[in-house]
Amino acid sequence: IVNDDAAPNLTINDVTLNEGNAGTTTFTFTVSLSAPAPGGGVTFDIATADGTATQPSDYTQKTLTSQTIPAGSSTYTFDVLVNGDTTPEGDETFFVNVTNVTNAIVTDGQGLGTIVNDDITKIHDVQGNGATSPIAGSTVTVEGIVTANFQGANKLKGFFLQEEDADADADPNTSEGIFIFCNTCPTPVAEGQRVKATGTVSEFIDSPGTMTEISATAAGSVVVTDAGNNLAQVTPTPISLPIAGVVDDYYEAREGMLVTFVDTLSVSEYFELGRYGQIILYQGGRPQQFTEANPPSVAGNAAWADNLSRRRVVLDDDNNAQEWYLTTSTPPGPADGLQYVYYPRANGGFSAGTQGVDFFRGGDLVNGLTGVLHWSFPGFGNATWRIRPTNANPTTFTVANPRPVTPPNAGGAIHAVGMNLLNYFTTIDTTASNSTGPCSPSGTLDCRGADSAAELNRQRERASIVICTLNADIYGFAELENTTPSDSITDLLGAVNTRCGGAHPYAFVNTGGTLGTDAIRVQQIYRTGIVSPVGSPLSDLDPIHNRPPTAQTYDVVDAANPAFGQRFTVIINHLKSKGSSAGLPGDAAIGDGAGASNATRTAQASRLLTWINSTVIPAAGDPDILLLGDFNSYAKEDPINTLVAGGYTDLETLFHGASTYSYLFDGQLGHLDYGFASSSLLSQVTGADAWHINADEVDLFDYNDEIRDSPGEATFEEKPDGSALVPPRVVFAPGTPYRASDHDPVLVGLFLVDDLAVTKTDGVTTATPGGSVTYTITASNAGPDPATGATVADTFPAVLTCTWTCVGAGGGTCTASGSGNLNDTVNLPAGGSITYTATCAISASASGTLSNTATVSGGGASDSNAANNSATDTDTLTPQADLAVTKTDGVTTATPGGSVTYTITASNAGPSDAPGSTVADTFPASLTCTWTCVGAGGGTCTASGSGNINGTVNLPAGGSVTYTASCTISAAATGSLSNTATVTATGVTDPNPGNNSATDSDTVNAAPGAVVSGTKTASAGPYTVGGTITYTVTLTNSGTGAQADNPGNEFTD
Repeated sequence: IVNDDAAPNLTINDVTLNEGNAGTTTFTFTVSLSAPAPGGGVTFDIATADGTATQPSDYTQKTLTSQTIPAGSSTYTFDVLVNGDTTPEGDETFFVNVTNVTNAIVTDGQGLGTIVNDDITKIHDVQGNGATSPIAGSTVTVEGIVTANFQGANKLKGFFLQEEDADADADPNTSEGIFIFCNTCPTPVAEGQRVKATGTVSEFIDSPGTMTEISATAAGSVVVTDAGNNLAQVTPTPISLPIAGVVDDYYEAREGMLVTFVDTLSVSEYFELGRYGQIILYQGGRPQQFTEANPPSVAGNAAWADNLSRRRVVLDDDNNAQEWYLTTSTPPGPADGLQYVYYPRANGGFSAGTQGVDFFRGGDLVNGLTGVLHWSFPGFGNATWRIRPTNANPTTFTVANPRPVTPPNAGGAIHAVGMNLLNYFTTIDTTASNSTGPCSPSGTLDCRGADSAAELNRQRERASIVICTLNADIYGFAELENTTPSDSITDLLGAVNTRCGGAHPYAFVNTGGTLGTDAIRVQQIYRTGIVSPVGSPLSDLDPIHNRPPTAQTYDVVDAANPAFGQRFTVIINHLKSKGSSAGLPGDAAIGDGAGASNATRTAQASRLLTWINSTVIPAAGDPDILLLGDFNSYAKEDPINTLVAGGYTDLETLFHGASTYSYLFDGQLGHLDYGFASSSLLSQVTGADAWHINADEVDLFDYNDEIRDSPGEATFEEKPDGSALVPPRVVFAPGTPYRASDHDPVLVGLFLVDDLAVTKTDGVTTATPGGSVTYTITASNAGPDPATGATVADTFPAVLTCTWTCVGAGGGTCTASGSGNLNDTVNLPAGGSITYTATCAISASASGTLSNTATVSGGGASDSNAANNSATDTDTLTPQADLAVTKTDGVTTATPGGSVTYTITASNAGPSDAPGSTVADTFPASLTCTWTCVGAGGGTCTASGSGNINGTVNLPAGGSVTYTASCTISAAATGSLSNTATVTATGVTDPNPGNNSATDSDTVNAAPGAVVSGTKTASAGPYTVGGTITYTVTLTNSGTGAQADNPGNEFTD
């Protein structure tokens, strides 16, 4: 029953108007009655009151009393003057209160006046210098340059604005950029345009933080004020990593701004590239898992994570949708054939093709990354800071980790591989559950592999390519279906043997049934005719293992293999994963870096050692053990420490140090996949390495196809179909090994094999005794394994006197120099060599041939080609001696009846000895001679004789013989006395025969006669009578003969 006799209801309205930039704006409030005023009218008082607006600065205070709405009227107006200004501020309010009402019932006696700030607010004033905006909830108008545009239903539904450099403030803690959310975005914008946006400031919550934004969703709230490209007015803010101080505070001060990273960044995580379009980059190179290099530690792991947060950059795409490209996404993505993943941008998105242009790998680099800084949802976990792309600054990828075309060279005569098959199931997964299904020995667990026959075909092909390319003799597989005893391994081997079985097809080690309780198992295969199983396989069924390890002993049975006759045992393992607790005390993840089930894995490792020592080695009769498989533990965790303490060596770390890896998780590298050698096998291991064909590859390349096979396949497993794009964007490359699994296979080489070789030459075929030869002796190793402590030997012939030097190449080492025979210990890595230069003097007495052999041997490896381990150089010795003879009697004339003495010298200037040479001298008939001979420098001759000389002499190089011949000249000799001596070599070539004879010639004088003359002189005067005069008489014979005492006087006076 409505009381129609009651007084009317009184209300006052609310008023919202723009403030204005100057003067006053009239806010008119209306007091209304629900019915005309009764007789006497309605009276009341009315007055303003402060809210967030205050008088007199924001409005003019006004108070009126005893105001009346006359009888029969129903409204009254009340004007309030609001002051205009140009000061950016939030919206403000004041009140108009109606009191002391008579003849009416007050149902709303307070009017609200909202002063809408219509001034241009600087973006830094909206952002403020704290974690949130100081004016959240206010309506503001901002103007700036569009730095990035993400309008569109499939994008972020907005754009980023930034103040021009000229309008930035001086406070480093206030951001100059902001996100404008426009939802349906009725006004399109473009990068570089100057835009004015009016809307409400808010903090968009992305736990655990917020992103300051302005919602400008109404028509007309976004206005393009300059359609040109004004990006030059905004300078990207440089960021240098690692961040110091509080990371969130650092980025908060740059929220929404255009930034550029000055550091080179490494591609480190790409698991969410397909799902959410994001990549994780790190400054300072790709990080390792904490426990790859450190023992588990809660504090240490936290510090490690903090350090990573300062180096990490999340590079995101233009949206936050999951698999935005699928037609089943919300909103739907492009049609099949037109779908793509955002990065890389060079050819329009991710695809098989050219690295750096169509795809990237882990370890590739990004330089000068520029984009807008956004706080947003990461796909998993809490929101994080990320970089959104801009058209003006596309991200480019530089290839720094090219795809390995061939497997690593592990050396050795026998090769073994540990390989995770990424759930090789021949039972197709058709259930929506990830935990239950028809697989495993119990038939109750999920089938984890391919979701269709087409996907299985892809998986089978790729697995067989990897196996055949590795070309190992033994494989230990993890993650093979464990539903039937052999269906899956038989299926895989069919493809492998078709591709590469040849004369030695692979066979599997038959454990006789399913193995353990899990849906997956371990399995070994081996190449028949190369190795042969010894005895039956052994599996440890201790309850600590739900995937029991399997051991098989092998003999090398290929007689052509350098390791023929070797025996060893391979054990394949797959320890409990880190993802969940197995329930033992100590299995809960505590944040120390070891993950869940560390206690179980440690117990499994301990049990493995016990089982090996008690069961495996006694059965094998040989202590050489190789452990392979997925141990689900990083290098410094307890399970690995247990195995190392038990005498097993981590081979990847041994050969490659702390940088080794086989798996990527959360952007951090480490190795879960191992080869361990027992102490007895260790010296026979030639190498171990992971083939990085999986961990470095984006999972978009795996065997999943472009069809979602509902209900068994998760949405994220459906790949984008870009086959109709130009160029096509296709993410599966048939015939390639890349991304066959998420773990890299690990290759181990056993039993050293090298190919040592030696060459030797002096570059000539003949040599001269007394001369020299220079030998070049090169020992090399064609590998594949190093030869450590090999021996190079050369026993030089006795006629050689040698000194030598040696230099290495390709890592080869040797003794730098020496003399005499060679017997040197050297190191020859695969591809290395050493070269000796031996300079040898040949004995002058050498004869026949000069034959000399060098050898190389040893080095701890089997030599695959012993035929090239020695080299011989043979030269024919051709003696050469420069014989010479001289002869002289020291005079040029001779007298009949007199004598002469000849000196005859025969010599050998070498270089060779001249034994059995002949010195001859046939004296003229007018001479009667006797002679003596002496040798010098080793020369020998007959000591004396008479008559002609025809002596056999020995003339070593540098030696000589000297004859002294004393000869009487016949009195009847006349004319000249000419005499020739010769020297002749026997069996030796004389290079200079012109000095092999010498002649001495003398003139023979006439028969002798006397020519006597005399002189007489007197002593000096004066002469006196009676005095004495002395006479001197001198007789002189100037003839050639004596004056005989002839009868009579020969001189008279």
